[in-house]
Amino acid sequence: MKKYCLSHTTYVGLLSFLCSALLLLNACKEEKGASLFDPNAKGQTAPTIDTITSSTPTSLAGVSVLTLTGKNFSTNNSDNIVYFESLKQKLAVKAVVRTSAANKITVTTPSLVDDSVLVKATVTGAQLYSNTKVLKVEAAVFEFGGLTPTEEAIGLACDTAGNVYGSIVNIVSGGLGIRRMFSVPGVLDTSRELYAPTGGFKQFQNLKMGPNNVLYGLRLPRILYTIAAKGAAPLLWTQVSGAFLYDFDFSTSGGEYYIWTGGNDTALYRIKLSDKSVQSYSFTGQIRSVRVYNNSVYLAAKVDSTEGVWQFPITVSNDLGPATNYFNLSAQPGYGYNGPEADAITFNTDGDMYLGTSSADAILLVHSNKSYEVFYSGLLKPKPVAFAWGKGPFLYYSRGGDAAHIIVKINSLKTSAPYFGRGDQ
Repeated sequence: MKKYCLSHTTYVGLLSFLCSALLLLNACKEEKGASLFDPNAKGQTAPTIDTITSSTPTSLAGVSVLTLTGKNFSTNNSDNIVYFESLKQKLAVKAVVRTSAANKITVTTPSLVDDSVLVKATVTGAQLYSNTKVLKVEAAVFEFGGLTPTEEAIGLACDTAGNVYGSIVNIVSGGLGIRRMFSVPGVLDTSRELYAPTGGFKQFQNLKMGPNNVLYGLRLPRILYTIAAKGAAPLLWTQVSGAFLYDFDFSTSGGEYYIWTGGNDTALYRIKLSDKSVQSYSFTGQIRSVRVYNNSVYLAAKVDSTEGVWQFPITVSNDLGPATNYFNLSAQPGYGYNGPEADAITFNTDGDMYLGTSSADAILLVHSNKSYEVFYSGLLKPKPVAFAWGKGPFLYYSRGGDAAHIIVKINSLKTSAPYFGRGDQ
């Protein structure tokens, strides 16, 4: 039998190889707790949405506050994440969370309009989203009337059926006459027709529906016209000698109708419809809007360097009491003297006044106690130069300023105070 012996060099090499192998093997063994992944970790539990309720009768984009009730929400606003998704528009929008509790959160409806908006939520640290709820979201504000880029709407009026009348101008070719635009519930677009020709001039600065569905139009600087029916040519009704008129409104008392009108002048004028007699009342200022409400005549005007709204009480004899400054726009924070203009006014049945301005706020909602807020903040653009209430909650305005005079339709969620010319009571 042969005997094999290892040389010293071979023995040392083999020993070195075995040691290296053992070290490599030990290095490959898992060290307990060294991994960043914990297979037993569960994360936050995804929330569940049981119900969604709205602060308004219909959910309006950018306006309504929605309450999501359920469970497993965070108590911190920043940890709750709510998405609104429109499959039709292929768009998802993150909502602004207002308040948070474990079983209830509130959010502002984002500007996403669709009949079937998908709503889902999650919380920071959760790996999954909640169940999905389906919500109909309607537009609170949209353009109206189908105007082309070269068309502008100046004066506006509405009849009791909710149809809108606009004095339309083509910025290239001139006046296009008065268009009647039919408001179809639930439809953003509208059909329109020529209601009256131009009458040989460019535009009516303001329109109002008068008694017996006769449309009245004011042509600068001092002439009032009537349009008796569709297709009728505008007829000169009266003019106020020496005046500069800009807007007008109706009042009624004892079966008699009156027009109150003014502009950049030293007086406010009353015209009696039955005999067209004119009575003047001292008021020096630049009147831009006239509105009769609750036995008073209100004027959006500039007097000296003050922008605001003035109120004349109407007496039992249909004269005017002394004027008072109802709302001083120039005294409000961010406005100031010789600041943004007070351009248009109207009222709802709650007694709130909508004040159209040339500021970025566009419209202020002024309450009867003179407190106010920005109306539909962030949704409207300046400057409303004429208001007209349609049927139900819809308020229209013609937008002036540097932009084209487009017509804006607003779901105000309120209804109009009476327009006496068209027979509102």
